[in-house]
Amino acid sequence: MFLIGLLSMPGIAFATYGDPCYFFESNCGAVNAIASAVPFIANFFIALGAGVSVVFVIAGAMQMLLSGFDESMLARGKMSVVYALAGLLIVSLSQTLVAYVISQSDSVGLSGSSQPVIGIMTIAVNAMLGIFGGVFVLVIIFAGFRMVYARGVADEFNKAKSALTWAIVGAIVVSITYALVQAVIAI
Repeated sequence: MFLIGLLSMPGIAFATYGDPCYFFESNCGAVNAIASAVPFIANFFIALGAGVSVVFVIAGAMQMLLSGFDESMLARGKMSVVYALAGLLIVSLSQTLVAYVISQSDSVGLSGSSQPVIGIMTIAVNAMLGIFGGVFVLVIIFAGFRMVYARGVADEFNKAKSALTWAIVGAIVVSITYALVQAVIAI
């Protein structure tokens, strides 16, 4: 019974004053709670992902070190390190994306908006579209160079043609999806 009374004390204290923001001088309300929670959650998962990546890099390096010249163990260790470094790169890029979205939301003034989540999502989607556009251009250029350097080898030319085709298909799918989302939001 004592435990129930102890756990209900904060609720009773807030109910007494009527306004839960009475005890906080600033940063009170639903909008500010969302704005302050996003960086904290993002930083937590970024730190977790970076820590796991570092652990896997160390594990892969140990596997390579202890392989005893066994080619399969050495290859598994190398792939473990490569995948862990790729994960670390993805974590770093996601941190950059989150920092960009937060800075844009502050500069646009979403903290006083009635729907800050939709505004943050719009900024995030626009940032991802910009990243996709850059990757699309790089894939097109890479596929073009690959076609040029194929020098009559049909297999290499077909691989470049396939990369070019799938890049264009991906761009069309992303464009159609973006148009549909914009149409739904406008309704």
